Amino acid sequence: MPEITIIPCSVEHLESLIAGDDKFFTAFGWRVVDGYLPFPEALAYSLKMLQSSRIWYPWLPYLILNSENSSVIGLVGFKDVPDAEATVEIGYSVAPSFQGQGVATAAASELIKIAALTDEVKCIIAHTLAETSPSIRVLEKCGMTQVSELFDPEDGKLWRWEINLGRDD
Repeated sequence: MPEITIIPCSVEHLESLIAGDDKFFTAFGWRVVDGYLPFPEALAYSLKMLQSSRIWYPWLPYLILNSENSSVIGLVGFKDVPDAEATVEIGYSVAPSFQGQGVATAAASELIKIAALTDEVKCIIAHTLAETSPSIRVLEKCGMTQVSELFDPEDGKLWRWEINLGRDD
């Protein structure tokens, strides 16, 4: 597995990524690996949330940086701030050329540690399509368990995964 670092995204990071890989490289000196983000609309959504102060540190998207060659190989982050039940959802993506190497597990584990260090979260959740996939193993390695199945109008059947931090009110 390459050595990775997760770096909180700033408005400038997101604006440069939206403008294109060349703009991002010029601004930050980090190459962007093809396929690091299969849903580029996530960048615009995150930018809008950050600019509106709807999200704040640590509830941000984070770049997954390959420390060995200063390249962005993925994105991991919280989908929003913790809700009224002190639950927060995580998501991640890793470039195909770095999948199967433990990158997603390491990045998601770091995110879980970040959430656990706050007093704002009791439960961390994630969703996957209701089918066998490598993402399931990532979540299991992070200590998450599948707790339910639900239907999403856009994605169809999903499995909900969670890890309870064992905090009471």
